[in-house]
Amino acid sequence: MGWNVPVKNNADSVYCGPLSAWFNRMSGCQSLNIATTCRLLAQIQPHINAVLGGSPQHFLRELELPSGEPRYTWNNFIPDRGESGAVRGFYALGSDVTELKRGELKLQEL
Repeated sequence: MGWNVPVKNNADSVYCGPLSAWFNRMSGCQSLNIATTCRLLAQIQPHINAVLGGSPQHFLRELELPSGEPRYTWNNFIPDRGESGAVRGFYALGSDVTELKRGELKLQEL
C-alpha cells in the first residue's frame, strides 16, 4: 500500500491524519487517535528527516496493536522530487510482513 504523504519540508509539521486512517484499517481498530499516531510518527522521525533530505529510507518497524499483538511492517520512504530536483515530500510504502517475521523468529529458536 502506498500514498503520497502530505508533508512540508519541515519534518515538525507532518500531518498525522492519513497515517492514523491507514493504521486503523491495518489493525482493524477504530480507536487509535491522532495523538497516538503522532507518537508513533515521532519514533520514525529520523527516517522522515532523511527522506526529506533526499535519501530513500527502507526499514522494519514493530508495531503493537491495541490487543497487544505485535505486527511487523517493512517501510519504504521515497523522496518526491519536483521538476527542479528539490524534495517536495515523499511517498510512503508499507507492507505487513508479520507472517514472514514470525517464521524468521521461529527459525531462530531452532
